[in-house]
Amino acid sequence: MNEFAIKFNKNSFGLQPADQIPAFDLESDQSKKVSIEIDVNENNSNKAPGTSEGGGRPTIRIECALKTSIGVFVFEIPVMLSVLLVKQSTMINVNEMRDLWKQIESDDSTFHTVQNLTSSLTSPKTIKERLLDNNIVFLEEGRNEKGSPCLYFSAKTTNNLVIIIQLTFKDGDCTLCVKSKVSPLIPLTHQ
Repeated sequence: MNEFAIKFNKNSFGLQPADQIPAFDLESDQSKKVSIEIDVNENNSNKAPGTSEGGGRPTIRIECALKTSIGVFVFEIPVMLSVLLVKQSTMINVNEMRDLWKQIESDDSTFHTVQNLTSSLTSPKTIKERLLDNNIVFLEEGRNEKGSPCLYFSAKTTNNLVIIIQLTFKDGDCTLCVKSKVSPLIPLTHQ
C-alpha cells in the first residue's frame, strides 16, 4: 500500500492538514506511525460545533478521508475542546468579559457543581495554573451576590468563539457557570 493522501471535510474550526502524509510503502504485515501537523484556516463550515451521540454529551468530530493505493477510507477524528483554544495572548479583557457576561441570557449558560473538593483543588493559584495550561485565562477574582468567592476566566477558540467561565466556591464545593454566545460550545467545556 502506498500513495497516501489525507483530507478533512469543512468543519466548525477550520482545521486542515498542514501537509500531506510523507511517501512510503506499507506491506500487508507492517504498520507505521505517522504524524502530520494541523493548520487552522478560514475555511470553516459556519455550523455550530459539536454533535450529540444518541442524546449524550456533545462531541467535536472532524470528518476525514484517507486515500491510498487500495482505496479511500472515511472516518471521524474526535477532538477535545481544549486543543481548539488559542494561546492566552488573544483573550478578552475584564471590561469585555463583564459586558459579554451581562449580554448572554441565563438560558445560554450552564451550571455544574463539583462537591467535596480537596483544599488543593480550591486553591485559586492551583486552579489558575491548571486552566492556563489549557489556554483558559484568569481575568479577575471577586464575590457573587451571596458573598461567595468567584474566579472569572475566558477562552477563545481557533475560530474566535469566546467562552466565559465563573467558578464559585462555597464549603468545599465549586460551581462552574459557563457562558458563550454560541451555546453548543457550553457543554463541550465539561470534557
